[in-house]
Amino acid sequence: MPDSLRTAQREKGWEQITQLSHSLKGAFATFGALALRDTAEEMERASLQLDVKKALELVEQLHEELDSLESLVIELGFREDKTASTRY
Repeated sequence: MPDSLRTAQREKGWEQITQLSHSLKGAFATFGALALRDTAEEMERASLQLDVKKALELVEQLHEELDSLESLVIELGFREDKTASTRY
């Protein structure tokens, strides 16, 4: 889904960004990833308000937070480091 965010970002697909942000917000909440949920919620709000600058900043912030989460998951041994694999 984060790839979809980048595509929507490039195409300025605000409705798509809003829908994806809402879906991510729910998914992150389900897994207890509260910081990610909060970022997705802010992104949803920014896209609803057509706040281009804020929404684009939050897309990048979300990717950074996902990178941090992935590093933590690898560090804790829940997943092997597959840097050659396709990333979101």
